[in-house]
Amino acid sequence: MLKRLRSWLMLDEESHQDVEVGEEFHPEGYDVLESVGGVKIRPAEIREGTSVTVWYDGELAQSGANSVFLHYGFGTDQWQDVGEVEMYKGEQDAWLTNVYVNRGQAISFCFKDGAGNWDNNNGRDWTFQVH
Repeated sequence: MLKRLRSWLMLDEESHQDVEVGEEFHPEGYDVLESVGGVKIRPAEIREGTSVTVWYDGELAQSGANSVFLHYGFGTDQWQDVGEVEMYKGEQDAWLTNVYVNRGQAISFCFKDGAGNWDNNNGRDWTFQVH
């Protein structure tokens, strides 16, 4: 299911900072893909060499986490270039962040809060194809 969100977050390629842009911003190919477990990504079609925005409003967010981290890697079974980035609270109490996609095939991720609790989609993580 594809759904446009009211506000957008973009990565400024020069400063490498997240920049919020208004609801009038609707670039071609930047639809939002809603997944299970309170996860949304943008763009819906992820390309190598670009950034993907991840929104999280799942189990940890709903339990009142004070901080949430995106734990990610590239590939499906054996993750490569594993990283972790702190997310920040956006609109409607969803947590969000951007990740630069430096490898093809797939990006996989899960979430943890500041207390060390994990949400890994019931052991399946979240995995999206990179085109």
